[in-house]
Amino acid sequence: MYGKKHFYLPVAVLFLAALQLCLAASCVKTGPCSCKMDDDSGVIDLSPLVNESPTYKDIHATYFPDTWVYSYNPCVPFSEGSCKNVSVCAKARLNHSKYESYGTQESAEFKSDTDVGLVLGYVDSPSYRVGAVELWCVEKNQPQNLTVLGRHPMWPNTIIMALFSPCCCPGAGPNCADATT
Repeated sequence: MYGKKHFYLPVAVLFLAALQLCLAASCVKTGPCSCKMDDDSGVIDLSPLVNESPTYKDIHATYFPDTWVYSYNPCVPFSEGSCKNVSVCAKARLNHSKYESYGTQESAEFKSDTDVGLVLGYVDSPSYRVGAVELWCVEKNQPQNLTVLGRHPMWPNTIIMALFSPCCCPGAGPNCADATT
């Protein structure tokens, strides 16, 4: 009888931990590049990152054999080649006249993901190409950048990127893009 009482406590703890993962905080969109966390931990606002258009230009993908370079602006639409008023644009490295759009500011949606946290997604219509940006909260003294994983062979119409910035932290404020490194 003594062993049964102690069995339920670890099971209850594991259940509550699993429930917490399933109930990860979501972020309610307040603008094309900002949202408010529903757990009241603060606002995520990427607008301090914008310093030119696009903010991130011609970033090489880490997936092999991805032969494209990618440009991204989290807040303000930009045009590049045949990409017009977009958030994400891909340019073929071997054929510099080939461009593909991967979403607009209007299509921006914040989604919670239990594996990576928060993802900012864009969809291009009518091609249904998707640009997915994982938002990684880092301290100002840590490296800040956009890493483009690129197109995975299993999902050729999806670009996966990871943005590492203090601006991805809830409540970071308007000076979040001021690097101290």
